[in-house]
Amino acid sequence: MVSLFTLDIPPDADAINPNPEPTSIFAKRNYKPVAKHIKPVLTNLPEKFRIVRNNVGDPLANMPTLSPNPPPFTTTGRYTEE
Repeated sequence: MVSLFTLDIPPDADAINPNPEPTSIFAKRNYKPVAKHIKPVLTNLPEKFRIVRNNVGDPLANMPTLSPNPPPFTTTGRYTEE
């Protein structure tokens, strides 16, 4: 939370600064009060909020196999042999 305070300049300060302007100070609290801290509670998760994973079959079974010997390099518009 940020608060804005305006300080009035005393009348004898006119001799030092002929055009006094109000000075603004921004103040904030650095820490939370103890009452607002979150305290975890150990409990069980209800069944309706549980994540159910159904892994059916092997997900890698339909992947094509790659040859360990790739074909020779052919130049295209993007890459050259250099």
